Amino acid sequence: MIFQIEKSKRSIVRNEILKLFINDNTNFIGLSISQNLDYQLHHISGFECCFSKLQSFYCSSSIDQNILEKLAKTCKSIKKLKYDIHDPIDYHGIIKLIEVQNNLNDIRLSCSDLSNFEFLEKSLYFMNLSKLEIRFNETNLNRSIRKKFKYLGNLSLSFPNLKILKVRNVPLRIMKNVIEGTKGQLSEITLDSCNEEYIRIIYQNCPYLKYLKLPYLPFYIRTPITEFENLLINCQYLNGLVISGVDNHDKLFEIITRSSPITLFKFDFFSFRKINLKNIKLFFDNLKDRKPILLKINNANYLENTEEKQQFENLVQEYKAKGIIKRYFIGLDVNSKDFEWFD
Repeated sequence: MIFQIEKSKRSIVRNEILKLFINDNTNFIGLSISQNLDYQLHHISGFECCFSKLQSFYCSSSIDQNILEKLAKTCKSIKKLKYDIHDPIDYHGIIKLIEVQNNLNDIRLSCSDLSNFEFLEKSLYFMNLSKLEIRFNETNLNRSIRKKFKYLGNLSLSFPNLKILKVRNVPLRIMKNVIEGTKGQLSEITLDSCNEEYIRIIYQNCPYLKYLKLPYLPFYIRTPITEFENLLINCQYLNGLVISGVDNHDKLFEIITRSSPITLFKFDFFSFRKINLKNIKLFFDNLKDRKPILLKINNANYLENTEEKQQFENLVQEYKAKGIIKRYFIGLDVNSKDFEWFD
């Protein structure tokens, strides 16, 4: 609508609209600032009062850092912060905002350009974190940035309160450093890439792990299979398992049956391969002494109401009637959040 207004009057109209929301009579608990915002919000009367009680905040590195510095002077109540890093510019405002927070325990970093590592280093020293999510755009990891990754991999980090870790395209050395810095307290991990080294780091440092999401695992290669089995043996509190790429259900069911802790009863498997009903029936039989299973099968082969899907449904219903399965989903749910279905 504002683009239909005469260009010379747009700033006046925008200012009046913002005044309707930003004033001394309003308090926001959540704020998301667009990447394209080029307006000096902190100069509006009532800015301090309006945002003094923020609990969640999202912005990107394109924001005027002076806005964040002004926000840091009045707001110390942010609990959840999401920050997208696009440009190698000054980070003094966001660093100051983080430093003054009293209850910040959830940080999500999405990084497409990391020529300046100051912000990342500062946030990785934030002691009160209970949830940390780091996403890197792999295409922008050039040689100079990889050298800085090597430096970050040597940092001595400590996250005594970190419970949830989600990483994407994070180099092994950084992930290892972060996990070791939790002193064994992690309860939930989500990975988007994985090999035997990643798995080994997890089971050597996360004895109290409850929820684990892994990407595609090649169950036809011996080493990852062995390390995955070691993880199931060592993580005796494991409660829920998500694997977003299964190429051999039979081998997966065999390993879970043989080596997983009795606490594991929540499963979410994504695959494009059909499941052998005889083998999954055996899988259900072998889990009869556990808590009733929560089962999610994301599989395009069972998207349509075919005879194969009906046979699968009938089998699952049979075990639900026996009390072995509590709840299930068969189909394709690409929008589900990590572990959301487990609640």
